[in-house]
Amino acid sequence: MESWNSGTISTQKMPELNLKCEEGKFGKSELKIDSESQLFNIKKLKVKIEKLNSRIDVLNAENVQLKSQLLDVSSLQVSRSLFCLR
Repeated sequence: MESWNSGTISTQKMPELNLKCEEGKFGKSELKIDSESQLFNIKKLKVKIEKLNSRIDVLNAENVQLKSQLLDVSSLQVSRSLFCLR
């Protein structure tokens, strides 16, 4: 390849070199856009995960409360049935 510093690049090769340069710039910007898009998607997914984890915590607490209520009702039913047998 002819040296840029020597000034001997023919005018015939300039459009080809210019096109290669532009393709390189476009390719980098396309990669950068894709990278930014992926980062944005990752951030959105992290927010969704945080919301879902929060919802899981709420549902787990509710589940514990419902199990406790069920145990209370069951024990009341057993007590009532024992009382009725006497």
